Amino acid sequence: MNLGDLHRRLLSDVLAIGTPYPLVITGGYAVQAHGLVDRLSQDLDVATENPAPMAEITRSLVAGAGRARLAGQRGGRGPALPPPRGHGSRQR
Repeated sequence: MNLGDLHRRLLSDVLAIGTPYPLVITGGYAVQAHGLVDRLSQDLDVATENPAPMAEITRSLVAGAGRARLAGQRGGRGPALPPPRGHGSRQR
């Protein structure tokens, strides 16, 4: 996997904070872990079978790790990295 220490800590921390639910990593990081791609992801996707509302799970992650966005009933998404400089604007 093409992960630096920061990304490894982020994934580990999210899984540790989400232990009560329990969470699994999905999306780009999961695909990378299975050797299908070798690139960094811009966000972190998680899923669970826990019946707790995703809003509650998201609040727990936010309280423990930072910002997140609600994506659905059983999955949440949050930025893994700050946006690149000049993100959203044309660079010349």
